[in-house]
Amino acid sequence: MTEEMADPSIAWMEESGFSDASRRAYFGHATVRHVDCSQVLVECSVGTAWATMAMVIAYQPEEGDVVLVLGTAEGWYVIGIVEGKGKTVIHSEGDLALAARARLGLVARDGIHAHTRRFKVVSAELRWTARSLVSMFKRVSRFVSGDCYVSAGQVHVDVDGRSKVEADEIFKYGENGVEIDGARVDLA
Repeated sequence: MTEEMADPSIAWMEESGFSDASRRAYFGHATVRHVDCSQVLVECSVGTAWATMAMVIAYQPEEGDVVLVLGTAEGWYVIGIVEGKGKTVIHSEGDLALAARARLGLVARDGIHAHTRRFKVVSAELRWTARSLVSMFKRVSRFVSGDCYVSAGQVHVDVDGRSKVEADEIFKYGENGVEIDGARVDLA
């Protein structure tokens, strides 16, 4: 048995019906057929070979991805992504800062998720634009030093327990009337 055949990855490729291209030179696109940690089995026009992920970004390839590979007799390397559905991870043990002199845009077709113990936004102006907004909190405190305006088609407030409003003066106006409905109404 040759030394080449003793390599378990080459034996696995041959058992799976792949032809070994690892001794040939190649530069071009290839399809990911199998992922094993930082090694991927790629298939291209000259055959198949195990390639090492050698990209600046931490991309986690998936089977079926089309990648750009550079192959020599010394080794094969994935150096780019042509079409991929895998995950890209930016990992930092310390602080990580993204800075832009102008604007920073985040665009994601299927959503943006943030998981953290604390989330703080500091801005001169904050605007949200969405078709709907759903907020779920255990406790909410809102402090407004100036005026607070709410403009809505209708407002519904459901409170399980007690509802309390305190102010120097309360003014309620209903163009078509004001209705108070309760088992008991106390006016002090």
